[in-house]
Amino acid sequence: MDFPRIIDSSFAFAALALPVWIVWRLPRYYLSVPIGALLAWGLGTVDGFLLLRLDAEYDSIAPGLWIVCGWAMGGVYCCVLMGVREIVSPPWKRGGAGKAGMCVASGKAISVHHVLGLAVWGALSVLCICYPFIDRARYRETDWMFLEYYLSACGPILLLSLTMSVINLRQVLKRV
Repeated sequence: MDFPRIIDSSFAFAALALPVWIVWRLPRYYLSVPIGALLAWGLGTVDGFLLLRLDAEYDSIAPGLWIVCGWAMGGVYCCVLMGVREIVSPPWKRGGAGKAGMCVASGKAISVHHVLGLAVWGALSVLCICYPFIDRARYRETDWMFLEYYLSACGPILLLSLTMSVINLRQVLKRV
């Protein structure tokens, strides 16, 4: 595994995973979608130009196309994520100034929210665990000399997704 491919894989994984976290955490769509789209676009742009500089054999128009169209693709990706979040999340009633919002959903809707959250975060955990094997199979490698790269690239996201899986599992078990 060479260094340009490490950079490419890291930025591609971050460009897919970080907008999910932003869309899921920011409450308003008019904040989360543009921020997530700009993050995906920025990571993709930096990835493309770093790959052009680091790999002499890389010859593609993808970095140039990503500068022009990447913000739209990031926006569509974040809008899809926002749609999934709106379907999965229970509705909230806004509180007044200085007051917290209240959940107006039934207990069953909240339980479905936690079950789907467990499924989504569990799937991300599985992806983080399987990504090194998928990446090695894609490039037909047989050595494990870049195990620390995989650990540093997928480790923090794996830790986050495992934590969120445990939190959702705890909520599901509390409601059962």
